[in-house]
Amino acid sequence: LSALQLDIARKAFIRIKEVKLVELLNRIELERRVALGSGDKKDITSIVLGDILAYQGKYSEAAKCFIRSNQEDKAVTMYCDLKMWDEARNSCSNKEHLAELMHQQAQWAETMGDYREAAQLAISANDFPKAIRLLGEQGEVDKLIEVCRTLTKADSEAISQCAVYFRKYKAMSYAVEAYERIGDIKGLLLLYVEQGMWREAFLIIERHPQFAPEVYVPWAIWLATHDRFDEAQEAFKKAGRPREALRITEQLAGNSIVCRKFNSSAYYYLKLASECGS
Repeated sequence: LSALQLDIARKAFIRIKEVKLVELLNRIELERRVALGSGDKKDITSIVLGDILAYQGKYSEAAKCFIRSNQEDKAVTMYCDLKMWDEARNSCSNKEHLAELMHQQAQWAETMGDYREAAQLAISANDFPKAIRLLGEQGEVDKLIEVCRTLTKADSEAISQCAVYFRKYKAMSYAVEAYERIGDIKGLLLLYVEQGMWREAFLIIERHPQFAPEVYVPWAIWLATHDRFDEAQEAFKKAGRPREALRITEQLAGNSIVCRKFNSSAYYYLKLASECGS
């Protein structure tokens, strides 16, 4: 077999019933005939020898044979099938194929549960959305902020996705940094509102009043749930929600009657009359 005496090798393997080796020789012979019939001038001998060496487990020697016969893809495919990723990359000279190779390795690492390695490979292949997803799903916020800081404003969607994960894992300073980098004022406001950081939220709407409803509505609801109804009313007004403000006054007036607090009830009905009249 090593001497490429294929006919003799086939007879010997048939005799000792080595079915797999017989199938290998049949495949090699078929490839040989196809190449010769198509006029392909590649080094058939080196390819055949490479197939034999690969079957024998001599992968490095097999790869050399494939590369020598201008069949680099065959060497890379062999190493990929064996999950010998470093060897596959070393055998690959095409940049596009190298990027695809890294994608394959990242997919395999993810399948094996090695998410950190999969994320690192995705970064190497410039597949930042995948790297962000992998790191974010695992809660690797420190590694995720490193990736986020390498991105530019043109990658605003990816940075915004980083911010979503930072919010999820309560990494407030990282989330603020991400939103500020892309100038996402609304996202920053929602973050502050979620965390009940009202002072910071109000400082922002002083500079960006167009976002006032994004803060005053949840602020009004928060005030109402803490029995600060008069302040809630004013907050709804500032949010441009006069109907909600009136609804609170109506509710307070009705509750005062139920509780037999007639002075309070009169006060709220007078207030209602004044607001409706204006």
